This record gives sequence, structure tokens and C-alpha cells, in this order.
Amino acid sequence: MMQSRDRERKPVPDSLMDAMPSVKRRQCRPGILLSVICLPEDADRLAKIMMKHTTTLGIRRQDMSRYVLQRAVETVKTPYGPVRMKKASGMGIVRRKAEYEDLAALAQENKVSLEEVRRLCNAQAECREEDKE
Repeated sequence: MMQSRDRERKPVPDSLMDAMPSVKRRQCRPGILLSVICLPEDADRLAKIMMKHTTTLGIRRQDMSRYVLQRAVETVKTPYGPVRMKKASGMGIVRRKAEYEDLAALAQENKVSLEEVRRLCNAQAECREEDKE
């Protein structure tokens, strides 16, 4: 199970992220380095899965903290129609990015460029932000 090359499913279920690069072990033997990122409460359960499904004799664990921006989805009205925008904010930073699918659909419906819809969308979002201040 763990050494599957099937890219459609994760080698370690319930992990946030995993990677399996090929490495050279002692005496130049081929091997796989399995790295897993998970929530602290899942670490013991995932270690048990890795021990069960690999030939490893040990697992190294490293705890890390992570800074994240708060995420939200806002809808911005443009002359062409509404566009969902992903917003990330915190630590004095605000980032917005329009949903590509919304931009593409409105551009096609209105026979304008994707960049034109994106430009209007960003301008509307900036105006909304200024109104809040």
C-alpha cells in the first residue's frame, strides 16, 4: 500500500501532504524517503500505518508550527456579473484572487478578454476595501 506509484491516491491516507522522492541508501541501494505533513493529533495513527505498510525500522518526527492567513470568499459585483474572490488576510496583509472559472465564464458570455474582467474585478474589490476604511 505505502509504496504504490498510483498518483491518484495519497500513500498515507488523511495526511495533509506527503512526498516520496527516490533516494540512495547505504551502499548505494535504492530507497524511498517518505515525508508526511499531518496534524499533531494524527501523528501517532499515521506512524502506525507507516510502520505497518513499510519495511522501516524507525520514523523520525519533527513538530513545527505554521503561520497562516485567514481565508474567506467574497463576491464582487462587476458590470459583467458577480465574481467570487478568495481573500487571505492577517498580519497586516490582504491578498485577493478572483476565481478563474467565474472570470472565464463572464469573459466568454460577454465576449471580452479574461484580463478585462479581472481588471474590473480587482478595481471593485479595491473600492470595497477603501469604503471599509
